[in-house]
Amino acid sequence: MIKKLGALLILGLLLVAGIKAYATYSAMQFIESFKQEHSKSLSLSYSWLSVDFEGNIHFEGLVLTPFSLKRPINIDKLTLGLGNASSMMTALPSLKVGKLTAPISMSYSGLRMPFKGRGLDEWMALFIGDKVLVPMSLFACGDRSSLDFSALKAMGIEELSASGRIYYEQARGKDMITLSIDIDKIGKLELALSLDLEGLNTVIETGNVSAINIHNLEMSHLDAGYARRMVNLCTEESGLEPEAYAKHASQAWRIGMAGIGMLANEAVEDLYRDKLLQGGVLKLKVEPPVPIRLGELERLYDQELVSSLAISANINGKMSQSLQLFLDGSYYRPEPVLEEKPKKPESSGQATVVLSNLRYQPTDIMVLSEFVDRKVRIELKDGKTYQGLLKSADEQKIEVTLIFGGGTADYFFANEKIELVEVWR
Repeated sequence: MIKKLGALLILGLLLVAGIKAYATYSAMQFIESFKQEHSKSLSLSYSWLSVDFEGNIHFEGLVLTPFSLKRPINIDKLTLGLGNASSMMTALPSLKVGKLTAPISMSYSGLRMPFKGRGLDEWMALFIGDKVLVPMSLFACGDRSSLDFSALKAMGIEELSASGRIYYEQARGKDMITLSIDIDKIGKLELALSLDLEGLNTVIETGNVSAINIHNLEMSHLDAGYARRMVNLCTEESGLEPEAYAKHASQAWRIGMAGIGMLANEAVEDLYRDKLLQGGVLKLKVEPPVPIRLGELERLYDQELVSSLAISANINGKMSQSLQLFLDGSYYRPEPVLEEKPKKPESSGQATVVLSNLRYQPTDIMVLSEFVDRKVRIELKDGKTYQGLLKSADEQKIEVTLIFGGGTADYFFANEKIELVEVWR
C-alpha cells in the first residue's frame, strides 16, 4: 500500500511538473511567435519567464523597444494573468489570433524609459496626430511650448518611471476595461471603460477602432506634485507670479483648444486654471445616452459635448458648473473648393451656372480690415492654427470671434506672432 501511495505521489508530482513545463513551453512559443510577427516594428527580450498554477505568466528583465520610439522600455517585472491554469491553455492560442477570452490582466512594476530617442508626445503624434496632444502642451511658459525632455528635466524628472495594471473582463453583457498607471512625480491615472468590441481581431491587426462602441467612461488623475512643478518651471520661464501665470496659461490653453476645433467656455478655462493652482484629484465622467461609435464621430460635429454626452467633472470634490465644449465641425470637414450656383439669364430663358471659387486664400495682414465678418484661418509662427470669424484688425493685432453652443468667445492675436492669414473669399 505504501509503495502504491508513493508511486501515486511520484506520478502526481510528475504530472504537475509536466503540466507546468508544457504551460511554460506554450508561453515561450506564444512570445516567440509574437516577436516574429512584429519583428519589423519592435524588439523584445527578457531575462526570465515562469508560469504558475493560477494562470499567470511572469516576466523579469523585460526590454521592449518600438523602433518608431527609438528608445527602450525597461520593465523589471510584468505579469500576464489569463484567468486560471486551465483557461490559460485555451487563452494563449486565442490571443495569438487576436481574440480575447476574459478575464485577462496585465500588471507591471519598475517600468523605466530613459530620456533619449523620440519623446512620448512625438511618438504618439505618429499614430493619432499632433492635434490630439494640444491639451497636454505647455502654454504661457516663455519659449517652451511642449513637454519635451528638457522641460521634464527642468521639472526634476530625470526619466519616466511607472507601475500599473490593465484588466479586461466581460460584465453585464459588455466589455469592461480598467486601467491604472502610477507615474513617479507626475501622478496616478485611472480609467474605466464600458464598451462593445466588434471584430477585435481586425482592431488588433489593423488598428482600426471604428467598430468600438463606448457606453461610458470614468477617469481620475491624482496629482503627485506635477502641477506644482509645471507652475514653478513656467513662472521662472515667463517671469509671472503663479496666479498670473495660471490665468495666462488657461487663456492660452483655451485658444489652443479652439485651434483644433474644440471651443470651450470660461468655465472650462477656469477648470484648467484650478487644476494648475490646486493639483489634487480631477475626476471626469462621460455617460452618453446613446453609445459613442468611434467610426461615427462625425455625429458629434457642431454639438455642445458636455450636455449631449452627459459629461461631468469635479476637482478635489468640487463639482464644476456650466461647462460647455463645442465641437466645430467646419474644422474637420473637407473645405469645398467650388460652389455651383444657378443664375437667371438676363435675356435668354435658360439658366446658366456660375462657378464661385470660394476658398481660403492668403491675405495681407494690413488689408484684413476689409474682410470683417468673413471666415479666417490663422497660422502662428509656432505652427498652431485657428479659425473663426474676423471681428476687427489693426496694425498691432487682429480679433477673431469663435462661436460655440451657448455663446461666443473673442480672441486677440498679435500681428508679430502671425505667420499666415487666410480669408474665405
